[in-house]
Amino acid sequence: MRREPDHPAVVSAAPGPSAFEDRWAELEPEFRHCLELAWKSAQSGSLGIGSVITGAGGAVVATGRNRLFEQHCGDDQLAGSPVAHAEMNALGKLKSGRSHRDFTLWTSLEPCLLCAGGIRLAQIGTVRFLAEDPLWSGLSGLPALDPFIGAGWPRITGPADGEFAAFALLLPLHTSRFWTPGSEIELAWRAHAPALGELATELVASHELVALAANGTPVEEVLGELWERLQLSCGR
Repeated sequence: MRREPDHPAVVSAAPGPSAFEDRWAELEPEFRHCLELAWKSAQSGSLGIGSVITGAGGAVVATGRNRLFEQHCGDDQLAGSPVAHAEMNALGKLKSGRSHRDFTLWTSLEPCLLCAGGIRLAQIGTVRFLAEDPLWSGLSGLPALDPFIGAGWPRITGPADGEFAAFALLLPLHTSRFWTPGSEIELAWRAHAPALGELATELVASHELVALAANGTPVEEVLGELWERLQLSCGR
């Protein structure tokens, strides 16, 4: 997707002595909500991705999380399906026949081809994401393919830089490493972020993340537990 990584809202503060709690408090509440949903997805055995849609005034109008490997959709629309993506579950709660150009879709991981199409059809005006997904780097060329696609393509901001973006990719990477080691997707993510791939491998071997999920540990505590290792994966 076409991106604006230099947007001031997604450039991390310079590394410093700030505690995790300070950094968490500074993160936009919409991205905090995305990570909370992503962690709930991971706790349920799905891919660990969360999405939030806000309206013109900034209020949350819809949320969704990845439910790829779940049987029940809860308050979402899709579960146990190849299209049970976080963004699709959030978009499924919007009303058809309306323009949403003043809406913003926030998501923990860069939207895929499926979700990018859904975003275009829903006429979402802005997309913001935390972690880059190298699988879909070619989507930046889509607006030039056709006038209809290009005319309604959203303004896209991302990826972010730093520990929260690393965590946003770690969750689906951990799930892939756990269930489908050596898959095309897992290998692409590991090649994109080798240090994060090593961390995912360590966490799979130790079952640490699985234990935190089973214990119902809140996402803030999970991040606090992993913070120093996330910093190392970012080269801090």
